[in-house]
Amino acid sequence: MQGTTTEERRTEAENYNYALQLKYAAVYGGDMIKASNYNYWRIQDECGRITEQEYPLKYSHLYSRHFFTHVFDYGVHDLYPWLDSQFPELDTIDAEYIDALLEEATEYGFFKDGWICVLHSDGRMWVHDNADEAKAMGWLADSVTSDHFYGGDRNVQRADYLRRWVEKRLSATIESSVKPTPYKSLYEALCGGFTPGQLDTLLSNEYLAMYDYRQKEPTAAAKPGMWASLVWALKLREFLPSKLSASLAEKLLKVTFGADVSKSQITLLGRQEIDAGTREPHRGTEVARIYNALKTIKADK
Repeated sequence: MQGTTTEERRTEAENYNYALQLKYAAVYGGDMIKASNYNYWRIQDECGRITEQEYPLKYSHLYSRHFFTHVFDYGVHDLYPWLDSQFPELDTIDAEYIDALLEEATEYGFFKDGWICVLHSDGRMWVHDNADEAKAMGWLADSVTSDHFYGGDRNVQRADYLRRWVEKRLSATIESSVKPTPYKSLYEALCGGFTPGQLDTLLSNEYLAMYDYRQKEPTAAAKPGMWASLVWALKLREFLPSKLSASLAEKLLKVTFGADVSKSQITLLGRQEIDAGTREPHRGTEVARIYNALKTIKADK
C-alpha cells in the first residue's frame, strides 16, 4: 500500500474493496447485497471449482474477519508465512494497525473463556458471553458467510505469537530509521493556526472539562476514549499533522497532560468513528462532539 498514514491506507483499502464489490455484483446479476459478503468474491467453473478468489484489503472494515480467521483458526505453522504475505514491508503504521486489531479482538471476547464471537463477511459482528446459548439461538447456522471464534487461552497464545512476530520484524528497521521527534509536547505539534491557548480553552471546564489546570492533572471525566477522540478531531480539523502517528500522539498526550490512553485505542477509535470516504466523524460520536466544538473556539487575542 502506498499511503503514508493510517487514514490514507484505510481510504485506499475501502476503494479497492468497493471496486471488488462492483465486479462481483456484475457476476451475480447486479446483486450488491450478495457482493458485500467477500465469501462470494470468487468465480467458479462449470464443475464448481473455484478459479478465482479475492479477499478484502488490510485496513478496510471487512478485513477483521479475514485477519482473525488466519491468526486464531489456522495452524501455527501457517501463521508466520501468512503474516509475511500480508505485511511484506511491515512498518510502524502496520504495527499500530495490528495492535488495534488485537484491541478489537479483546473487545470481541476472544480472550475470555466461554465467550463466542461470530464475524460475518459483510462486516457484521455478534458477541455472546455464553457460547452454548449462542449455539442454541442459531448463531452458527450460516457457515458460508460467517466464522465463529471461541474465547480462551489458546487465543491468548496466538496473540503472543503475533506480537513476537511484529517485534522481530520491526526491531531491525526501527534501530536504523528512528529519528528524534520534533515535538516535545502536544502544544508544539499544533498547526493550522490553532494555538496552545485555544487547546487549553477546549480542555477546560468551559468545553470538555478534561484537564484541571489548577491541579495540573486530567479530570475524572477524561477517559482514554476522550483523549483518543481529541487526537482525531484535531487531525480532521487539520490542527494536528495528518501524519502524526498514534504512538507519537500517545507519547505527547502523556507528556503534556498525563493522559491515560494507548496507541491502539487511538488507532481503533479512528477505524470505528470516522468515515473512510468523507473523512468526517460519524454522528453522535465523541469525535464528532469535539470536532464540532472546535468550530466555536475563539482565536487568542
